[in-house]
Formats: sequence, C-alpha cells, structure tokens
Amino acid sequence: PTSSPSFPSSPSLPPASSSPSTMPASNPVPTFETVPNVLMTDDAPAFDKLLAKHQRAREYVVAVEEMKILAQRVIECRKREQVNHYKKCAAVYREYAEKISLPNFGMRDAPPPKE
Repeated sequence: PTSSPSFPSSPSLPPASSSPSTMPASNPVPTFETVPNVLMTDDAPAFDKLLAKHQRAREYVVAVEEMKILAQRVIECRKREQVNHYKKCAAVYREYAEKISLPNFGMRDAPPPKE
C-alpha cells in the first residue's frame, strides 16, 4: 500500500483585503550623492576616486536597464502594429537608435569615446 506524501502546511498569508498600511514596509530605495568625476585626475584622494568609480558603475547599470526597457518597447510596438510598424513605431525606433549609438548607451557623465 502506497501512502501519499505529506507536505508541510504553508504559512498563513494576509487576507487580500488588507490595507497597505497594515502591510510591512519595504526597504526604501537608497539615494546616493552625486560626486565629481575625478577618475581621470591623479591628485584626487583615493576615497573620492572610489566613490566616483561606484557612481559610474551605478550609472552604467541604469543606462543598460533603460536600453532594455527601450528594446521591450520596440518589440511591443512591432507586435502591436504588425504591418504598419514602420510608420507607427518610427518614434520608438528613432529613440532606440539614438540611444544605442551613444557611448555607454548615453550614460550620464560618460567618458569620451576612444578614438
């Protein structure tokens, strides 16, 4: 005789009608002070260079995520408009093309392009 496996009971969830004020607060989004771009100067303190390096890394991640959102908009517009996508999605295509052609996807305080 085979017995069915017993599963642990799931934790109780709050009712769907719970108001947001009774729900636990989530962690707020961290904010960072803007630091000057001191990566190229040799006389800047090491800590300032580290802060600038971290800021540039965050800015690059934001630029990449913005590109992902734009790419998703292009895909959605093309699917939605189908045959007429060349005309009706031109603005989305143009925005995507402009942004992707910029160094580091138009990241704020991007380094100059290497020649």
